[in-house]
Amino acid sequence: MQIYQIKREIFNTVKLGWFLFLRDFRYRFRQTYFGYIWAFIKPLLAALPIIIVGNQFDLDRNNPLNVNYAVFSFVGLMLWQVFWDSIVFPQWMMRRTRSILKRVPFKYWAIVVAGCFYVLFNLLIYISLTFIVLIIFNVSPPWTAFLGVLALIPLILCGLSIGIFIAPITLVYLDLRYSLPTLAGLLLWSVPIVYVTPETGLLNIINRWNPVTFLINVPRAWLISGLSSSDWMFFLSCMLFFVFFLFSVRFYKKAMPVVVEQIV
Repeated sequence: MQIYQIKREIFNTVKLGWFLFLRDFRYRFRQTYFGYIWAFIKPLLAALPIIIVGNQFDLDRNNPLNVNYAVFSFVGLMLWQVFWDSIVFPQWMMRRTRSILKRVPFKYWAIVVAGCFYVLFNLLIYISLTFIVLIIFNVSPPWTAFLGVLALIPLILCGLSIGIFIAPITLVYLDLRYSLPTLAGLLLWSVPIVYVTPETGLLNIINRWNPVTFLINVPRAWLISGLSSSDWMFFLSCMLFFVFFLFSVRFYKKAMPVVVEQIV
């Protein structure tokens, strides 16, 4: 009987999360001329300037994957966007449901589920765009490509470990919400996504000690090149984030009732 109740509770939470996602998704594009096309246009508009500038300044010098810079950087940016979406969308949905949190009691995990639906929707777009880029530049994925696809699951969970942690905080302190766009640019350049890790210097140290480096570089290699010498660092980075994920889940569960009471 208890197992049945747990299953039913999970089902109801996912169902409510789906409803919250659809409600917000339709509202986002309701008053736009291009409508849902913006979902495809936005990642392209974000990636193209970076790729053009990076190509002009030869940022992929000594590229270990031996592919066109556009492919190298675009695949990296799409993987980064999956990770960043997993951080941002839980707190995005938290802010979007702020007005009803105190008035209508419901399972707070539905907000995280709604954020996950956003991540999965965008993921389908990123995969489609990546597939098109690989065709345009005539890149044949290696046998390890399926590993790159499977790596998307832990990549999302790693991002959610941060997203779940900061979601309750954004209800109380708006500083985090306002700082996220700035942090996005800063963190983007702390990872060798559109450039190759330099051999020396401060950036070399930052890249090598940043666990996100391996969350992006290793799946990218699997998708367009093959196995790399840093494969084991991907699994180590995932383990570190998994420990933080467990902490974040516990923190979210205890923090939400408290922060909801402080909503004005």
